[in-house]
Amino acid sequence: MNQMDLNQLKYFREVAKTGNMSKAAQDLYITQPNLSRSIARLEKEIGACLFDHRKGKIVLNEYGRAFLSSVELIFSELNFGVQTVRRLYETSQNNLSLACTIDGFLCDVLKDFFLSNPTIGIKQLNLTPDEVMGRLLDHTLSLAVTSYEIQHEQIATQLLGQEEYVLLMHQSHPLARNTELSISQLANQKFICDASRLDLQNLIKICAKADFYPNVAYEVQNSGLTYQLLEENAGIAFTPFPQYVVMRKLCSNSAVRYVKIKDDIPKAIIAVVHHKNYVFNSAGIEFVEFLRYWLQRENNVLNEFRDMPQTI
Repeated sequence: MNQMDLNQLKYFREVAKTGNMSKAAQDLYITQPNLSRSIARLEKEIGACLFDHRKGKIVLNEYGRAFLSSVELIFSELNFGVQTVRRLYETSQNNLSLACTIDGFLCDVLKDFFLSNPTIGIKQLNLTPDEVMGRLLDHTLSLAVTSYEIQHEQIATQLLGQEEYVLLMHQSHPLARNTELSISQLANQKFICDASRLDLQNLIKICAKADFYPNVAYEVQNSGLTYQLLEENAGIAFTPFPQYVVMRKLCSNSAVRYVKIKDDIPKAIIAVVHHKNYVFNSAGIEFVEFLRYWLQRENNVLNEFRDMPQTI
């Protein structure tokens, strides 16, 4: 067994997965002859053929299936060992791996955080919601800032803030002169869905309570693009009030206006999610506490804007 190495096991697993030597070689970025020789050496080392050839495909035989189970365990244990060392190292260091599913949210937060915590290092990742859950579960991500709770028995959620949604629309939109609107009044309108703020599933749930299905003209995950579409009068968007204020500060001459929502709908949330077994180091503790403080500070600033009149 002293001849066997991890590359051989990796190559074997890929051939078993694809059932095609050429495809496996392509995915592994090696030549097919080299892959064939590696599999042949592996079979010689084990003392049994692992594949059968059937109509141009190679499939695992009884011995190959038994061996694949062991190979998967080897790679699983190896991955667990790597992640354990990484967590131990991260815990001992003053750094943090961090993701955010809310488009543009971390820019201002991290700018202020670095000013008050210059010795803390952060590895910031741009991930989709599914990627966030996967990274948390395999321990390759410390924390994530999200606008929703992740429903999983191994993931914990810390709710840090809540904010009301408002409706954004162009000032020339027929509904823009209202100060408040009920959801039912939107039944015949086009929607711009910014999934980083309110995903399509939750938009559908909100509209369903008013007995209609939303006409979603655009579904995006970018708040800047959402605002551009609003400037073009392309539809109506749900957005947390703080996001409107941020965009308003950046575009003081914007033609986009907000209208309050009469109905009692779920609020936008800001939450930090992490694996339940995650051991907070000093960097993680500092970041969560800073984010809590930052949100409270921003809320105090927002109060100045809530009752300001809008000109149309």
